[in-house]
Amino acid sequence: MKTLLIWTLGLTVTFSGFMAAVYLNKDKLYPPATRSGPDRFDPRWARQDSLTRAKIDSLKFVISELLGQLQKLVETTKALEDSLWVREEENEHLATTIAGLETTVDSLSHTIETIKSTQVKVQDLTKTLGAMKVDVLRPIMANLSDEVIQILYDKAKSKDKRKIFSALPPERASRILKHLTRNLNES
Repeated sequence: MKTLLIWTLGLTVTFSGFMAAVYLNKDKLYPPATRSGPDRFDPRWARQDSLTRAKIDSLKFVISELLGQLQKLVETTKALEDSLWVREEENEHLATTIAGLETTVDSLSHTIETIKSTQVKVQDLTKTLGAMKVDVLRPIMANLSDEVIQILYDKAKSKDKRKIFSALPPERASRILKHLTRNLNES
């Protein structure tokens, strides 16, 4: 982008310098009419006139070429500015999306930490329940829901799993066991 801008400025300065040189040397390019009057013909001036016209035509061609290049550079600059504007909008949209994703990641990280903390608490609880005798454990298990017992069963060690089922009435242990096997079949 900077290179294009430098080229555009360079061509503009070159063109301006060229036009200034033409303006400052106009007396040499267009000699005053008093040197060769209409009543007498001087072939030197006629030759110089044709050379001057050739130079002017050549300069016109060069100027038109430079103007064409300048116009192309202006169009390219405009297209690049439009592209840059679109990119800036895309970057703003991406920044918003990234901010939303960062918020989601933070929320998920908090949820994961909560789950980990809960798992540690459940494991501690299963250890505590596993350390109890079946007679003490039985009234506690009677007050817990089937879902809580299933969670405790999943996290308990093998010997503690036997204690959990030993502390339950046979019908309830059977119902929970069927539910656990159904979950295993579905996974």
